[in-house]
Amino acid sequence: MKKVVQDLTSGGIDWQREKWQSGLGSKFIHQGEKNAAKYADEVIVLSKGVQDYFKETYGRETHFIPNGVNRPQIREASLITDKFGLKKDSYILFLGRLVPEKGIRYLVEAFKNVKTDKKLVIAGGSSDTDSFMEELKELAKGDDRILFTGFVQGAMLDELYSNAYIYTLPSDLEGISAVLKFYLKGIVQSIIKGDRIKDCVDPNDPKQRKENFLRFNEQIVNRTKEAYGRYRNVFLEDYSELEMEIAELDTLIEDLSAYMQSTGRKYADHAATLRSWSARKKRQQKPGAGIPDYTYNKEESL
Repeated sequence: MKKVVQDLTSGGIDWQREKWQSGLGSKFIHQGEKNAAKYADEVIVLSKGVQDYFKETYGRETHFIPNGVNRPQIREASLITDKFGLKKDSYILFLGRLVPEKGIRYLVEAFKNVKTDKKLVIAGGSSDTDSFMEELKELAKGDDRILFTGFVQGAMLDELYSNAYIYTLPSDLEGISAVLKFYLKGIVQSIIKGDRIKDCVDPNDPKQRKENFLRFNEQIVNRTKEAYGRYRNVFLEDYSELEMEIAELDTLIEDLSAYMQSTGRKYADHAATLRSWSARKKRQQKPGAGIPDYTYNKEESL
């Protein structure tokens, strides 16, 4: 007897995609998913997230066989500079199909509320219809930092990958995308756990979206610095220089680390903050008890 193998080639739960929500599309695909779980001899999935979903929803064991990607070719910025004015680390990159479930609305809204001289590059072509592309352009209107490149490929695509300051994937529905796998090959460090984003926010809350964007921006800004303090939240690249300037440096680092952790306070430059704290502490110091005070005024005798 021949076996029936169901290959679920989507990285996410397909019936949840926005494009299927009108009409019978979502119900039809959902029923197909149920049939696969119940009747197929074997089921193949592309992501751990979908594998967990089948186990939790249907009690069904599946085979995880992920897609592969070619090793990236690192290229210096040339074509993207000539065409778009982009240089290394000058832009935040989204790359993928321009469809609602990729979360690009959230990305544009959050980015418009962030003060940065970085550009937001949205690279990729429209899918199904051009209406969503037009909606995004309307949403981005008035912010000349937001750039739509359209569909890209070849050397231009390699340059966009290679020179991005950070890659962002704000999807509502995603297993683990081919683009993210490309980045996991080593171009950009990504903060993930398994194939699920480690830090999630409510996509309908503009404040959470902005705070999340700012938090990850701070992490990337500090990626070239060493982390110090009990909570590993004091970032310095000139520790040895500071050590020569500030006798009580380690104590002040621990104080700063605990203060930021307990209050949520942020400082733009931790080295400058430590220097400021040290100077203030010196100004506030008084002669210790039991130490004779040998200061005197003019014409006074000791």
